[in-house]
Parts: sequence; structure tokens; C-alpha cells
Amino acid sequence: MNPREKEASQSPKTKKIELRGILLVVPTYLWLIVTFLIPVISVLMLSFAELHPVTKNIVSFPTMNNYLTLFTNLDYVVVLLRTLLLTVAVTISSVGLAYAVAYFITFKILKNKYTILLAFQAPYIASYMMVLLAWRLLLGRSGVINSLLMSMGLTSGPIELLGYNAFSVWLVLTATWFPWLILPIFVSLEKIDRSLLEASQDLGASPFTTFLKVTFPLSLPGVFVAILFVFIPTIGEFVAPAVVGGTTGLMFGNLIYDFFLKGFRWDIGSAFAVCLLCIVILAVLVLFRKIGFEKLMESL
Repeated sequence: MNPREKEASQSPKTKKIELRGILLVVPTYLWLIVTFLIPVISVLMLSFAELHPVTKNIVSFPTMNNYLTLFTNLDYVVVLLRTLLLTVAVTISSVGLAYAVAYFITFKILKNKYTILLAFQAPYIASYMMVLLAWRLLLGRSGVINSLLMSMGLTSGPIELLGYNAFSVWLVLTATWFPWLILPIFVSLEKIDRSLLEASQDLGASPFTTFLKVTFPLSLPGVFVAILFVFIPTIGEFVAPAVVGGTTGLMFGNLIYDFFLKGFRWDIGSAFAVCLLCIVILAVLVLFRKIGFEKLMESL
């Protein structure tokens, strides 16, 4: 049957169902185009343009000067490297902590597992800014923690590590993100067939060997989902560094914020944003190639 005969053989009801299906997905695609695709393309094009600092008119296009501004300025490169290191550190610490909690809930708690999961996330239902301001009160040279330690005579002076610096940014982001990472890891651990663990123990494997050879590999989809959940937003973070980062804890997102809203250099800010986007895309592609898209979606 040729395509024309096949099309003619379709009943009006079948065509109506297909048309209804198309109409159902059109709003989703339109929403993605308007809210994601158009802004990304606009930023990408703006990153290759040189704007007049006052009139904002395009002086030259295309140009690589905006990208050269990043890679020829040592201060910007240092901030980018610091951001990558902080992002990796936050990812490792938050995923590791979330894995420990998820493992304990999965294998050590028999009742009310989901209630406990909700309890971990309940404190962070409050506004993100309120959480950050609470951390700002706790940290700092004259914050609650340092004041309490000095009043108890445990320290003779404020602990510099608890000041507004890169360590504080790492601490705040880890404490903020790890509760949200428990769920995907918990889902992966719950899906593990317990007979596999029993078989490993029956064959003489120690609990640590069973975890290393059976439990952890089978839970990797949830781990990789958790990595994506924390890596992508953390690498572009600018609110937490502005609140608790001080002068040594600023991240690359703060530079982009300053270029767009303070310096009004939208062309340079766009180039910096594209660089972060490329890093995120590269990280996502590596994870997808490592574990596979279908297995990642199983843990969502």
C-alpha cells in the first residue's frame, strides 16, 4: 500500500485523535520555545556582539572579544576555577551525605520511611533567602557560632574558617542541597532486589564487599540524577556567595550578575553565561554517556 492509499484508508476518527495529540503537545513546545530556546539563542548571539557601553547599539558582529575578555584576564579565570572547584566540592559532599542518609533510611528503617524523607526536606520549604539569611546570622566573625564558642571559653577569638568566605559558601550550599538529593538515591536503593544482596552474603562476601560490588553499582542511576540536581544550579549560583561569600567566596555567577545588572555590559555577561552553559552541557553529556538516558529517567 502506497502512502496515498494508506492516508486515504485512515478513518476520520483516527485523524481526529492524531490531531488532538498534536494540539496537546503544541503548548508545551511553545512554552519551551518562548521561555528557553529564544532566551538562549538571544544570549548566544549577544555573546558574539560588541555593544556600545552607553547606547547599547551593536558596534561589531560577530566578534570574539567578549570571550577573549574572560580568558585573557587572570582574575576572571581565577573566579571560574574557584567556581568549578566549589561546585565539585559541593556536589561530592552533598551527594555523599545524601547517600548515607538514603542508605540508612532504606535498609535500617522499617516504618514511616516517607515521613522521615519529608522531615528532612520540611525545613527547606521556607524561602531560600530566609534560609541564607539565617546562615548569615550563624556564620561570620561575630556570628552566633563564633560568639557562642567564645562565650563558652572554647576559643580565644573568632574562627576565621566560619567567616564569610569560600568555606561558608561550600557549607551553606551543601546543607541546602543535600536534603533534596536524598529522594532520587532512595528510589534507586529501594528498587534493588534484596535477593541479590542475600546471594552476595551467602557466597561469603562481607557487608562492605556487598555494598561495593552490588548495592552501589545498582544505585548509580540515582547517584547520577543527584549529581545533575546539584551540579547544574550550583555552578551558576550567585545568591549564596553574595550573602555569605564575602570577598573570597564570590563565584562566576556573581560576575555575570554584575555585568548584566551593575555594569550593563550585556555582551560580556552573555559570553560568560555561554561558557557556563557549555560546561553544564559537557557534564550532562558525560553523565548520559556513562549511565544512559533511560536509566537516569528511572530514578526520577
